[in-house]
Amino acid sequence: MNKKGNIPDLVFILVILFIFGMLTFIGFTIYGSWSDQVMDDPLFNTTVGNSIDDSADRSLAVLDYAFVFIFLGLILSTIILGFQIRTHPVFFFLSLLALIVVVILGAQFSDIFTTFSESGDIAAATSNYVIIMYVMNNLPMFLVFAGIAIMVIFYAKDKFLEG
Repeated sequence: MNKKGNIPDLVFILVILFIFGMLTFIGFTIYGSWSDQVMDDPLFNTTVGNSIDDSADRSLAVLDYAFVFIFLGLILSTIILGFQIRTHPVFFFLSLLALIVVVILGAQFSDIFTTFSESGDIAAATSNYVIIMYVMNNLPMFLVFAGIAIMVIFYAKDKFLEG
């Protein structure tokens, strides 16, 4: 019963992406307000303080690309693990229903994330994390494509392995 590489794994991917995006925006907002307060203090407004601030800004900028890496890595690992599971085509319709539920959940999570990212101080982070915003705004579409790819691999692999 511990099989991986199927449509319900998209729920796991959805939750991971949602949490990562939320934490990235919260972290950016907290760091931005903290660095503004610290850099106003003449004791911290030095060469070393500016160097630390530049390093932190570069580190926060990497999170946009880390999001893509995590997203693609999770999707590819789910597709690859789909080859390891023996299935029967009868379960295709259950997977299709599960995909519909996952897409509906994805639309809800996308709306929640959009509302969150447009609120208050968090809105400043949207211009710095373009990739996260694009993926999260189009999350249902990405889930449909990933789900279809998983279902094709999941149920058509016997045809590939026969030849």
